[in-house]
Amino acid sequence: MILKLSSRSQLEGLLGKLLSGQYVPSDGYFMKVQRLCCHLLAQQPAADVIVHAHDWHSILAAIALKRRYGTPFILHIHSTQAERQGEQAMDFIYELEQWGMHEAEKVICVSANSAQFIRQHYSLSTHKTHIVHNACPSSLSTVCVSAEIKCILFIGRMCSQKSPELMIEIMRRLLAIHPQLKLLIAGEGDELSAIRDVVDFCQIAESVEILGMLPHSNVHLLYQRADVLCLPSIEEPFGIVAVEAAQHGLSVLLSDRCGVKEQLASAKVIPHRDVTMWVHELDELVKHRSKHRELASSVQKEAASRTWKDAADEILAIYASVVN
Repeated sequence: MILKLSSRSQLEGLLGKLLSGQYVPSDGYFMKVQRLCCHLLAQQPAADVIVHAHDWHSILAAIALKRRYGTPFILHIHSTQAERQGEQAMDFIYELEQWGMHEAEKVICVSANSAQFIRQHYSLSTHKTHIVHNACPSSLSTVCVSAEIKCILFIGRMCSQKSPELMIEIMRRLLAIHPQLKLLIAGEGDELSAIRDVVDFCQIAESVEILGMLPHSNVHLLYQRADVLCLPSIEEPFGIVAVEAAQHGLSVLLSDRCGVKEQLASAKVIPHRDVTMWVHELDELVKHRSKHRELASSVQKEAASRTWKDAADEILAIYASVVN
């Protein structure tokens, strides 16, 4: 990205140019962000409109509408730069996120876990944050839980945030106890090639299937093949794949940094880097089929207990608090 903005005054200068119809030279993606901003500025909103902005991509447009027309906005944070890149991520996107959070009337977070992180790392007051958990479509009929564990599933970007290298180490140790197990890895990212190399180096390629990126319409086929989902992320604002997996009858194991643990209260929650504990919990589920079936059934019920309508109703209540 050509932009080198590291202060609020520089961001204000960028916004001033956009308000006057000028673009700032940048890479292709951020040019799209600027065009969105200018496109919306040309459409004066009605007096009773509230803007619902999602993540950093729409923050400039939301602030611009507020400055020109006085339109209030709510910022819905699904994932922050600091959560994705680590606490050291003090770049342009981080500065833009912090600016948007302070300009917004309310900030919606997808979990209490994420809200706490945002308050700490973005200097945001508690009264401004509201928690609205995600959900999954309620149309999925109940899927029968498998009789035993044969296949473990990891879905996520191949990046440090999702900890795919940790999943490989967990599987390496687990295969020493249960060599019949299989691991499916789905997702793409900068670390995909390195993960393939690690699997080869550990000599477990026959037990690990690396699928790369799959269309979302095909993800349900992975859930049908697998029996348990592992989500060992170092920082996971929510983790909707865990809800999807639970709906499909999988047992769910989560790191203690996953916000979805607030919805799937029965899921096994394990300290992120405690490989020994990850292996122990998986070993227990493999050896004791009744524990697997009980866990899978419990998280399946918890996943089904919340719908997108529930989330929408909570968001509407937040709108009302801004209007009133």
